[in-house]
Amino acid sequence: MVRGEISAGGNSNVDSRSDTSCGNKAGTWSNGVTTIGGSATIYGHDGNNVANQGGDAVQNVPNSAFDPYTYSNSELSALKALAKAQGTYYQGTVLFNSSNRIPNGIIYVDTVSGQNIDLNGANTTPTSDFASVDIHGGAPADASGIFSGWVIVAGSLSISGNFQMHGMIYVQNDLTYTGTGTGQIDGAIISQNIRDVSATTIDTNTGGNAAIIYNCNYAKYGGGQVPQTWTIESGTYKEISG
Repeated sequence: MVRGEISAGGNSNVDSRSDTSCGNKAGTWSNGVTTIGGSATIYGHDGNNVANQGGDAVQNVPNSAFDPYTYSNSELSALKALAKAQGTYYQGTVLFNSSNRIPNGIIYVDTVSGQNIDLNGANTTPTSDFASVDIHGGAPADASGIFSGWVIVAGSLSISGNFQMHGMIYVQNDLTYTGTGTGQIDGAIISQNIRDVSATTIDTNTGGNAAIIYNCNYAKYGGGQVPQTWTIESGTYKEISG
């Protein structure tokens, strides 16, 4: 789901056919156009097994349709607090690889300043403050070699190499995913493209693959690594004397 344009190329594959537990889903949604090149395939649950049709890659989706899937700054602040409590909060430029592995859970990579990005259209947050995150093959800390959880980035994210994940990716700006080997993301990806007009890119290197397989349970629960609980919103709790 991209609030912007999508460019899918190489031998990449996006598929939402196997999981209908949260309803029938398109393979991709884009606010702008979706360009499909090379041997890339996008499959939605549109009643057939033919790729790259209008019901597979749904384009020109109105902005309002993305609103139910968009976090407000207060919601992002709550997720930020959870990540801080878990020790999985980061800021600015971050590289996850075999030398700096990504732990399971809610990974929150904040802006350089730690301030939420302006969401009111005033563009008061400079792009120099945006987070910049890279995830390479061999990054998961889990012994299974699979990262389970959510990755939330207040900026842009680039994924490359043989990276496997069960969960959800939420990127406030743009996403580039270039897979190799058996890399695969099971769950869901949301790219907000707050500032950049460049397309979110899903691509492969020669002989590799970039696969995104929709899985509602993984997207909701991060492979069991996202706490299913509630928290009190700051400023809304008060104790009454007696």
